Amino acid sequence: MTTAFSVYVEFDRPGTDPDTCTRLLDALGEHSPAAVGPAENGNLSVRLFVDADSVVLAFTLGLESAQRAAITCGISPDTVIATTVITEEEFDRREAQPAVPELAGLAEAADIIGVSDDGLGQLRAELEPHTVQHLTTGPLFLAADLEEVRARHALPQAQQALLDALTAATLDALPPTTPARQAADAIQEVRPDGTLRVRHSNNTNTGGLLANLADRALVELHRSSGHPDDMLVTVTTRGRRHATTPAGNTAGTNPGHS
Repeated sequence: MTTAFSVYVEFDRPGTDPDTCTRLLDALGEHSPAAVGPAENGNLSVRLFVDADSVVLAFTLGLESAQRAAITCGISPDTVIATTVITEEEFDRREAQPAVPELAGLAEAADIIGVSDDGLGQLRAELEPHTVQHLTTGPLFLAADLEEVRARHALPQAQQALLDALTAATLDALPPTTPARQAADAIQEVRPDGTLRVRHSNNTNTGGLLANLADRALVELHRSSGHPDDMLVTVTTRGRRHATTPAGNTAGTNPGHS
């Protein structure tokens, strides 16, 4: 069973003129589609596709075909300095990736991981392996790498349940999970501006859970005038991103009451 391979060959031939590239491409016609052009360092590069039953055979066929085509254009086959072989499937996967990966600064990193700016500072050693560059404004990270850090610092179940309940209440939606529904019992009122009045009795430890969420900058807290046992809570944009309640879930009614 054969597999389609992509073979890249680079010649130590900088500044090759367009006419030579055209003739070389014509000589590779049997391997269409093929590509000829300058490499990142300015050298002449060739990419062609071959069918073979092993990567070793694909390497041999691709290299020899590129060298034969080069000879017809007066290029010595001995000037080859690099050859890379990958499957056509892997080639397509790499081509589909964005040319510039998504980057994250300190603020974006805090949002992704779900911690406050101060909390992010405590993760400096853990974040260092994910740093791709240091700028005067701070480090830059690959956003995809930070998902691994986020997983390690996921909210405890009780905190996540309360955050889900708070977010769902602002959406006028019942929380989808049982722990979130139980946490919703603490919500006394949903105000028109999206602020929630939450009962924080010591018996349910709601006050401590709210404080933990505030430490991560997932909610903002204010005292409720006229309701000494209640707290006014606003779910931040960061908190909404970290809630597992689907934003489109509008089934049911909000669990609070005025």
